[in-house]
Amino acid sequence: MSFKYIWENKEANFGEPLKYQVKGGTHFTFEMILKWDGKYIALRRQSIPGHEAPPHAEKYPNGLLYFCHNLIQYGESVEQCVKRIVKSQTGVNVKSYKVVDIESSVQKKTTNGLSFLLS
Repeated sequence: MSFKYIWENKEANFGEPLKYQVKGGTHFTFEMILKWDGKYIALRRQSIPGHEAPPHAEKYPNGLLYFCHNLIQYGESVEQCVKRIVKSQTGVNVKSYKVVDIESSVQKKTTNGLSFLLS
């Protein structure tokens, strides 16, 4: 996608995706709390796929409990993102979803982030 925009008021200015995280940059993460048959589900695993393991994870050889979590891809809708992440991390399809919370936070160790909590 190419366009010319005159940046005058510090508007958001997004270009093509970068290969590496930028110090002080922003990313959008999604936490997906799975629900099936009226019960909430967490996944037992060593870490979230594509992410570093949390501190002391090696002390738990059977893994820790996680929700589905990952980043939206360039040009992807929220629905496409949710379906892709849940399918890749669980092997099941999404029947329905809803956004239940949106929050913005600064992560001390790295960057700013905007998180979406989906159920």
